[in-house]
Amino acid sequence: MRLGIVGITGLVGEKIIESLKLLKVLDKCSTLRLFASEASKGRVYKIQNNDYVCEQFYSSDMKNLDYVILAVENDIARTIIEAKKLEKHNCIIIDNSSEYRLDDDVPLVIPEININQIMDTKLNKCKQIIANPNCSTTMLAMLLAPLMKITSIEKVNVSTYQAASGAGKKGLDELLEQTKEYVNSKPLTTTFWKKQYIFNVFSHNSKIGENFYNQEEMKMVNETRKILSTPNLIINPTCIRVPTLTSHCLSVNVTFNRDVDMNEVYQQLQKFPGIVIEENYKLNIFPEPIKTSNKTDISIGRIRPELDVNGMFNNRCWNFFISGDQLLKGAAYNSVQILKLMSDLD
Repeated sequence: MRLGIVGITGLVGEKIIESLKLLKVLDKCSTLRLFASEASKGRVYKIQNNDYVCEQFYSSDMKNLDYVILAVENDIARTIIEAKKLEKHNCIIIDNSSEYRLDDDVPLVIPEININQIMDTKLNKCKQIIANPNCSTTMLAMLLAPLMKITSIEKVNVSTYQAASGAGKKGLDELLEQTKEYVNSKPLTTTFWKKQYIFNVFSHNSKIGENFYNQEEMKMVNETRKILSTPNLIINPTCIRVPTLTSHCLSVNVTFNRDVDMNEVYQQLQKFPGIVIEENYKLNIFPEPIKTSNKTDISIGRIRPELDVNGMFNNRCWNFFISGDQLLKGAAYNSVQILKLMSDLD
């Protein structure tokens, strides 16, 4: 397998290298090429005792690669993918940007849920472009997919608690810089976030649309529906930034179409790959970002029915709390899972 990674110097790019090691995909690579911006050209990465030098990416590079993983902004991803189409390169692209996620011809894939979408059944071969979902979407879908095996879901209310690294290296670095400045009573740097982040909580920094929902929230709505093939599922998201470094958290309320038993919920979650149940009500132990950082599984806890006005359980509505490393399962690790499964089909 000849593999190229575009955007290697970013947070997701570096986690892709870790994920290649974790999933033992490097053993299958006859060629590994790392691509970055002109400013990072020549930077050396040591991977399994071999030195790899960062190159600047050109569309012609695709003719010598079987797979390309993109960890770049939307405009760069669009330029590369459109060049692939125009120049008719045969390499398969796994794209971490949001540019093609809602394209009808591009599968939006979480391997544990819909890996079958990677195949073009008419041509009996893998599709040429695969989209990787939004990080918060991935965590929500990983919860909902096993629950849908119990019965239909009518409605989902979800609030996110999103870490600084979800915005990339600049966002993470500025939170760390603000932390140093705060403890030393210095003026805070607000170049990236445009406000104080340390010891603060605020609405997600993506653009708000005419419907009063921001882009991150609409990604959760539209991408979740596409992944789960549930176009009529009601999803009400509120996405929030919190001053943690890595790992997002979600508080989720799910309404089923009938009463659901506790055993049904646990049974489906426990056997679903990529999920770990973490809860100890006596010791108040539940999912936390500090525990899920650098982990590839999604951690779920605080599993309990909603209370009605009389304090009785309403077994149609259930609450969950999730934490997961958005740079791994929410981005890099998920894309390498896709790569590994596709390469196994070769």
